[in-house]
Parts: sequence; C-alpha cells; structure tokens
Amino acid sequence: MTSTQADFSYTVYDALKDGTFISVFENTWPMLRGGRPSVATMTLFDAVGEPALVEAYARFAAEGLDNKTTKRRPGRSYIVTIDGHDVCMALDGDLLTMFYADED
Repeated sequence: MTSTQADFSYTVYDALKDGTFISVFENTWPMLRGGRPSVATMTLFDAVGEPALVEAYARFAAEGLDNKTTKRRPGRSYIVTIDGHDVCMALDGDLLTMFYADED
C-alpha cells in the first residue's frame, strides 16, 4: 500500500469566493494603492468597517511599508491596533491582507 500526498491549494480568490475575505478599498485602489488589491477577513471588516481599515492603512503607508521602492522582506506584517485589538497588515507581492492577529 502506498500513501499519496494530496495537493491542496487555497488561494485568496477561493477565500473571496467563499466569503472568508472581502475586497476592500476597491473604489480607491488607484488612489490608495496604485491599483494593487487589498483584502480583509470578513470578521475584521464586519467588526470595524472600511473607514477604520482606511485609517489603519494610512498608518501602514506612513511607515513607508507599502512603497514599492522600499525593500520589504516577504512575509513581513505590520501590526496596528483598532478598537483595542491587534490587526495584522501583511503584504504578499502586491496583495495587502488585513486580519485580526489572533484569527486562524
């Protein structure tokens, strides 16, 4: 009997489709992020709303962390506090993902 390893890939597009993530800043991508996409977990978005996420993004951008000319190490995240909770802002390529730090 041989064992096989399953190939499983769950992408951000899958998460958008199943409602785990929601696209944010979509109407302002050209202004805020130069057309680059941003997503947040539905849990975070429902709890704080888009205005709080825009404010958190502004702090992230003010640190120069979303500037393409800034050298970033992949997998790095920035923590901001929103309503007393830590929120991660993580870049993977051009995609910005926002989620509660204690979210699985």
